[in-house]
Amino acid sequence: MRKRCLFIGLCILFFAPRVFSQIKEFDLSRYQLPELERRTLEFAFNLGGNNSGTEQRNDLADDIEDNSSLNYYGNIDARYTYYLNNNRFQKETYAIFYLRSGFDNRKSEGDLVSKNFEFIPSLRVNHISRNYFSGDYFFAINMEGDYNYARNDYYRKLNEYNSESDEHSLYGVIPLKIGKGRIERVNDVRHAIFILNALKEANRLVDTKDDEDVTAFADLIANLKNKRFFDQRIRRMYELEAIDSFLQANYQFTERDARYFATMNDFWLYGGYPTRNAGSRFALAFYPGYKYYSDNYTLEYDRDTTEADITRQSILLAGGMEYVYEKPINLQWQNTITGYGYFGVINTKEKEDDFDEEEINIPHLKLGASQKLGYYPNTRTFMSFQYGAEYLNLMGEDKSDENGSNFNGQGIRTAATVNVEYFISPQLRLDFNASANYFFSKNDMDYLNEYFRDYGVYNYAEIPNYYLTYRKRYDLSFSLRLIYQLF
Repeated sequence: MRKRCLFIGLCILFFAPRVFSQIKEFDLSRYQLPELERRTLEFAFNLGGNNSGTEQRNDLADDIEDNSSLNYYGNIDARYTYYLNNNRFQKETYAIFYLRSGFDNRKSEGDLVSKNFEFIPSLRVNHISRNYFSGDYFFAINMEGDYNYARNDYYRKLNEYNSESDEHSLYGVIPLKIGKGRIERVNDVRHAIFILNALKEANRLVDTKDDEDVTAFADLIANLKNKRFFDQRIRRMYELEAIDSFLQANYQFTERDARYFATMNDFWLYGGYPTRNAGSRFALAFYPGYKYYSDNYTLEYDRDTTEADITRQSILLAGGMEYVYEKPINLQWQNTITGYGYFGVINTKEKEDDFDEEEINIPHLKLGASQKLGYYPNTRTFMSFQYGAEYLNLMGEDKSDENGSNFNGQGIRTAATVNVEYFISPQLRLDFNASANYFFSKNDMDYLNEYFRDYGVYNYAEIPNYYLTYRKRYDLSFSLRLIYQLF
């Protein structure tokens, strides 16, 4: 009990100066953005791993089987982002080039079952365009596209099974949305308050005036960040001169010495990260999409060699509702809530070599909700905890009695994620992510193992086990990345 009280006391002493030393509380959600236009280019290096286990009951054999999987992977990716905000438009563009390689090792009852090596480059583009009319009402035409190539070399101990495959996957979705509400970034006003608080704690700032001065300072910061420089030295001199001129014109200071400039420089470099949002948004959404998949593989099994070419084309039509709520509780805490519900149909046509084409229709219902709590203790550290649940009901055909596929079942997924970011320098940061997922599905539905991009639909390619009555699976994963921001 004493140790627990001591720990709580130390936490209060550690965080209290950051709370009580603030000049005054400022409601970040009341800040209205000026016109913003931002661009960033980042490079990330990622080392990750996954340890998962599955327990499943087979009524035919009347037993419970335990399986485990362990894999490690490394990633390199480049990300370009663009953000535009004004009274009429909100536009966001993301372009990501991603390169992944990894090794997977699977065991059953402690014995080696299989191992796999993969090499996967991909390119993804996502564009969001909201057009506002009549206040907060908007109409959005978005675009998502993705291309993936995958090289897989697979070995299975049973019967000395070896396979090599080259897979190509191309998809496109054009989400159409109409709704009400607006979510805007508020990290510029948070940045302004950080600088003023730091100068006050350094005994250089006499006092603030009112919220209008803070808002004017945040507008200046926003406009400075809109400007583009490729010479970081010139950019830094321009920005610090502009900030100093504004502060001298609007605030009183005890001294303008080395401590004043060092404090201003440090909090200017680090005080603007990460992104904070405020507002809410509700939308009715319609998702038309198309996906093409091909797989050319060679199989060696029991001294026989087989080659095959599989092509699959899928069309998605789905509609539903989406809601997002963003609330900056104070300078240190952020609350984000999301909810969604969709109903749709996937039509898939699959052909393998010279066999007849198979057509599959999969009606489905998807519901989900999540909450994310963000914590920002200082200018260099960001932490978040997110949890959520998702329900999927497949209402497709069950042809298992005809040695066909079963696309009828229900599944639930729960997930929790912890993320920590630390800024080593203004351009370089360390990112750690850990997540835990639990899946439960009926009728052998391997829930969300593969999906129609972020919309999230069933992996119709997996071969079902017709005698399974349920499946449970957990996933524990982590990743550690170094991210460098070029501009």
